Amino acid sequence: MGTDKRTSRDKPVHSPLVACHVAVLSSKVDDPAKRAAITSRLTNYSKSLDENPMDIPAFQMRDVPIPFGADLTPIEAVCASHLLANLRTGGGQ
Repeated sequence: MGTDKRTSRDKPVHSPLVACHVAVLSSKVDDPAKRAAITSRLTNYSKSLDENPMDIPAFQMRDVPIPFGADLTPIEAVCASHLLANLRTGGGQ
């Protein structure tokens, strides 16, 4: 089974956990325009969470040993709180 076939069914999932990873990794982006675009998208996602805090989909991540299931997991809630406290207000990581 090739990579294209394995990933063809993948779809992006908006997740506070993934957004926090992006926020930390964005400091490694050398291009200021790209870093600003990333920060803008993170800020928009944070605003979306602020408006609808329970809009966190359930999903399973193959490489993260946390049992994501049908409900909001504690780590997603912690990450959402971080995003709301820091990125929405422009406070960074």
